[in-house]
Amino acid sequence: MTNTLTDTVGNKLVLTLIQQRDDHKNLVLEVQSVQYNDDAVIRPPQNRIAYSWDVDASGTVTSLKQHLELDRGAGKTEITAQYDSVKKQTVIDVVHATKAAKLTAPGMVSFRTGTISGHLGFSDGTRTWPH
Repeated sequence: MTNTLTDTVGNKLVLTLIQQRDDHKNLVLEVQSVQYNDDAVIRPPQNRIAYSWDVDASGTVTSLKQHLELDRGAGKTEITAQYDSVKKQTVIDVVHATKAAKLTAPGMVSFRTGTISGHLGFSDGTRTWPH
């Protein structure tokens, strides 16, 4: 699927994705290409963005699991995050190159995928990977 996003001053981002799975509790995507305005199409390294969740009868999210991967060879980044509605926190595991970190954040953290100068990255709203 291809989506074109345009900001308020007319800059255009064309994003091509492969949707590998989408049902009522799972979403798995892969970014195939990114193009800014009429610049060259950029093909990111192999990547995978996966979300799975559960909701209660009222529609409130009771669990959210996220698995994000970006394979830049030796610079591979892999993030797993799991929200626990009982503890009201998200446990985040990050493995980047030779470093690993385990973080805990209050509330439900939903990771975002973004681009900076054509390079994919992931953010929890406070931190961004890869650095």
